[in-house]
Amino acid sequence: MAQVLSFQGLLALGHGDVTTARACLEESLALARSSRNLLSEAFVLNHLGDATAMSGDLEAAPAHYERSLLAFKTLNDPWGMGLAINSLAGVAWFSGDHEKACALYTQSVALARQAGDRWIVVRPLLGLLDASWHQGDYAQAKSLAIESLTLCRELGAKSGLLLSLSGAAGLFTACGHPAIAAQLLGAGDALSDRIGFVSYAIDRMRHDRNLELTRSKLDETALQAAWVIGQAMTPDLAVDYALEEMDRL
Repeated sequence: MAQVLSFQGLLALGHGDVTTARACLEESLALARSSRNLLSEAFVLNHLGDATAMSGDLEAAPAHYERSLLAFKTLNDPWGMGLAINSLAGVAWFSGDHEKACALYTQSVALARQAGDRWIVVRPLLGLLDASWHQGDYAQAKSLAIESLTLCRELGAKSGLLLSLSGAAGLFTACGHPAIAAQLLGAGDALSDRIGFVSYAIDRMRHDRNLELTRSKLDETALQAAWVIGQAMTPDLAVDYALEEMDRL
């Protein structure tokens, strides 16, 4: 029952219903604790942190992530530890502490690689990408953008590819190429519509900031023109375009 409630909470979170999500996740957490299922408790705590962050309470969210991290450490689970640290890094990033975010994302990437799961490395890679260019390390950000785009295409990870296009867009705008960024964001938007993917928590916030930054650098006519071009791209074409244009950075 705890897993069912956790899944319901995640569904609600994906649709932006934070109130329902928190209610489901808090009930799921109580059941996980009563059944002494530490693994379930660890995951639910992380999800509850996401729901808390989405509600706008960034001061309370880290406490859930810290408890999740402690549980995963007790279980000696590098996959879970990487997940929790990635979440803590996200709060640091959103709060503007990019130096701390870089350090935490680097830890999360290392743990994901240690776990041997290429799928889960994508989110901390993208977080590190964004935090890197905010720190002025454009070379590292470029390397991470290339890795995330290439990896997601190899894995066929469409949701990861969508987030990677957004991450690359943020980098292009930061380096003075907002028209390229708008095309990538348009391609990502079209992909999102096709697969029905809804990002949430820090992923959503990061995407929204990339979009806002790009909008601020283009007039509406130029933005819409680039957006339409991007929406006509297939995912493969969008990745090829992003990788080709990396030579500008």
